[in-house]
Formats: sequence, structure tokens, C-alpha cells
Amino acid sequence: MRRRLTIGEVAKRTGVPVKTLRFYSNEGLLPPTGRSPGGYRLYGEDDLARIDRIRTLRDVGLDLATIRAVLADAESLDRALRRRLRAIGWSGTTGTGARARSVMESCWRSCGASRRWRAPPRSGHG
Repeated sequence: MRRRLTIGEVAKRTGVPVKTLRFYSNEGLLPPTGRSPGGYRLYGEDDLARIDRIRTLRDVGLDLATIRAVLADAESLDRALRRRLRAIGWSGTTGTGARARSVMESCWRSCGASRRWRAPPRSGHG
């Protein structure tokens, strides 16, 4: 049997505050693997990677509903990232567009994509 981690241990290992972990749990992004005899949330090692993915998706500006859909495989990461780029006015080469591309590529890599992320075509904005 794998060792289960308390929410405090998860917070220490990930650097995410306990309050934030509870919020993710309450929002359905991070359901506990189990409960202790005292009713405390318990998590497994696999949940550490899930937390990293949630943080990365939040860092690129995805809302909780979209993150929930991506984690549940109800929406592809590619589609969510493309939608986000359109929302921030993707320009593709300079300023915000170049920064967005860098962040999105980083997100794609850290979220374990199976192929290299390709930015959508330039929209002509900016």
C-alpha cells in the first residue's frame, strides 16, 4: 500500500499553502485520495503532479472551470491553451504575444504533452 500524505505534508512538498489545497479540493480540482480516521484529507504521490499541473494552468490564466475540464479530459489542453491565447489577443511575435507563446510552451511541456505545442496562426492583432 502506498503511503498517503496529509494536507500539511503535501503543502510542504509542493510549496502550495494548505488553504489553497483545501480550496482546490472544495472546487473539485484535487479530490482527496482518502480520509484519515479523524476525517482529514489524505493524498497520494500522484496528487503532487496534479497540483503542479493545476498551478501551471492557473499561471497561464486558465479559469477553474477550464482547468477542471482539462483535468477530467473533457477539454483538451491544446484547445484550452488556444482559447486562452485568443482571449489575450495573440499577436505571435512581440510584446504580450511573445510572452504568451513562451508561457504556453512552458505549460505544454510541464503538463506532459505528448507532442510539441504549436501556436495558433497569428490573428493580425498587434
